[in-house]
Amino acid sequence: YRMSDLPLFSPPFAELRRGHRHVIAELRAPARVISTCHVNGGLRGDLRYLVNHQSCEAVKHKERFALISSLGQDGYHRHVCGELGIDPAHTVLMGTAAAMQYLGIVTHRWDDLAVTAVVTAGVTGNAGCAGDAAHYDERDGSWQRTSADSFDGKSPGTHGGTVNTLLFFSAPLTDSALARAVMTMTEAKTSALLELAIGSRSSWRLA
Repeated sequence: YRMSDLPLFSPPFAELRRGHRHVIAELRAPARVISTCHVNGGLRGDLRYLVNHQSCEAVKHKERFALISSLGQDGYHRHVCGELGIDPAHTVLMGTAAAMQYLGIVTHRWDDLAVTAVVTAGVTGNAGCAGDAAHYDERDGSWQRTSADSFDGKSPGTHGGTVNTLLFFSAPLTDSALARAVMTMTEAKTSALLELAIGSRSSWRLA
């Protein structure tokens, strides 16, 4: 699987490359990683690859939905890692309908610390807000539609818009500082959506 020849981001501890539907960060040294990924998620020190990828098109991509559903989250994780030729046991994977060509990268520095955010976002059709009604429920390993109605009474409820973020720190953080960073990152995402006045697709709330 061919990735870009030039890295998008290449500090001493990692290298970020993009190839068609995928963005891969390869860690060059052992690092503490905290993630919400279904496979290999949580707080770990044995990861080598952090992957964000366009898992489907934004609308009506039924074939891809059928593939993901048939494989399940564990099987789909292995499928994507197989496409990329990387070890699924040492990879965390995020999926989105957003195209990797619209990836945003920004670095801020304070004294000797650099923090870099690598972000894809797609919220125009499925933005949501904490407190919106749930529309799917997981039972016995399968997802079932709930009876919750959408805001307009016509369109189905949100699946949850994606603002996928890889956040890199130039110095190691303690486990508690990593947890705090996740909280601050989420607050920052919420602040950005509020500034853009993005509305939830399931309620009267702002996303």
